[in-house]
Amino acid sequence: MFILSSKLKKLKGVLRNLNLKDYSEIGKRVVAAKEDLDLIQDQFFKFLHDPELCANEKVALNNFVELRMAEESFLKQKSRVMWLALGDHNSKFFHHKLCSHRARNNILSLTDSSGNLLIDSGAIKDEILGYYTGLLGTAFGGKVNPVPTLNQAIHAKVPSHLKD
Repeated sequence: MFILSSKLKKLKGVLRNLNLKDYSEIGKRVVAAKEDLDLIQDQFFKFLHDPELCANEKVALNNFVELRMAEESFLKQKSRVMWLALGDHNSKFFHHKLCSHRARNNILSLTDSSGNLLIDSGAIKDEILGYYTGLLGTAFGGKVNPVPTLNQAIHAKVPSHLKD
């Protein structure tokens, strides 16, 4: 146990330095990387055939994407910590999250193909079912919309005198 605890203490310092070096003030670093990327892209659009600007844009884009993913991971972990701290102890935060998840999963209204606003859940269900049935067809001998071949989809033909 002593060996394990001493290794963990040594690891703590290394991880703290890594965090300070690579992930401190992640929000500011993302904004700075985005500004750098925008600047390079503006220069690249002025001088399209400059290979150095193309390489710089690629590096800046990769840097921005990495920082953005690190920021997203940080914010996700922060929200999970908040969730665990507050838990589901009937807190305001828990009820707010529950209501927002419930509202996001409901379809309250829908406009059909003729422009009518549907509010009734049965009418919404029938409209969605009709749309996807018309789009995909039915599985049991119903009408299936065949996918046209390229020749059937292209109606315009080149006149014979223009083919030469």
